[in-house]
Amino acid sequence: MARESEKKLVSIVVPVHNEEEVLPLFFREVRAVSAQLPEYDFEFVVVDDGSTDGTWDFITTLAREDARVRGAALSRNFGQMAALEAGIKLARGDAVITMDCDLEDPPSLLGALLARWEQGYDLVVAKRRYAHGKGWFKRVTSNAFYAVFNWLCDIELETGMADFRLVDRKVVRAIEEHFPEKELFLRGLFQWMGFPVATLEYEKGARAGGVSKYPLKKMLRLAWQGISSFSTFPLKLIALSGVTIAAVSFLLLMTMAVLRFVLGAVAYRDIAFLVVFIIFSNGLILTAIGVVALYLMQVYRQVQGRPSYLIWKRVNLASTPDRTDSRKTAP
Repeated sequence: MARESEKKLVSIVVPVHNEEEVLPLFFREVRAVSAQLPEYDFEFVVVDDGSTDGTWDFITTLAREDARVRGAALSRNFGQMAALEAGIKLARGDAVITMDCDLEDPPSLLGALLARWEQGYDLVVAKRRYAHGKGWFKRVTSNAFYAVFNWLCDIELETGMADFRLVDRKVVRAIEEHFPEKELFLRGLFQWMGFPVATLEYEKGARAGGVSKYPLKKMLRLAWQGISSFSTFPLKLIALSGVTIAAVSFLLLMTMAVLRFVLGAVAYRDIAFLVVFIIFSNGLILTAIGVVALYLMQVYRQVQGRPSYLIWKRVNLASTPDRTDSRKTAP
């Protein structure tokens, strides 16, 4: 799309859910930072992921005051990954920066992200560093996820990587053209694509207000989404477990036969051993079925062809065709 200005356009993509308390503080800071970067034009793409408070009202009011603010409200809460995907595909910028609005990701880092982009990096990732003694639960669970992910998957994510990053337009175009899959795990996908990546470290700040919208349940769901998208190791583990239990069972049977029929010793009650072995075998079988079922659920969602999200309302978007698949836009 042609623009009047010859400056590069930078899109700030912000997924939000029930953030009416924090959004005014975020926009005050992010607009102040963008004003200090006059060599760029900015737009702010805000995706309301099914908020039930006054978040959308604030977005529409702000959009009327500032034409750079472009808002989309999803028809319900589809999750952060879906909201990020929607925002990225609605963005028009030469560079797209995704970040949260709670100010834990500092807008003051925008200049540094853009500087690394200008050096030729197509992806610039902001890596979190927690202050000593703060956010211990989040830090421990995050480190555990990255350790498990890197052990199971063919790609490697650095500990502390989240969704505060800069993405070049060519990367966005690659996602639009080559990735029709549902429930994109963007952190892993960007790493898998192999574009030049730069990393910036920053100290994670305190939330400016409100409460986290990412409880343990959502964290676990995101973790499984990432692992199942980039690893088949759990399926291989099932086969390995089956071979192992078969081998162990065979050795136990041989040992039992030798003790009973060769040595004439009775070291255990047959029925007790049999009961324990059946319980163990059933547990292994149920675990295997459960893991396979989780993968089949992913396949089922892909085959269904349902969109990752539906856009319900728009502001400052009606006159500009967005980049989403038409199937992902509500009538």
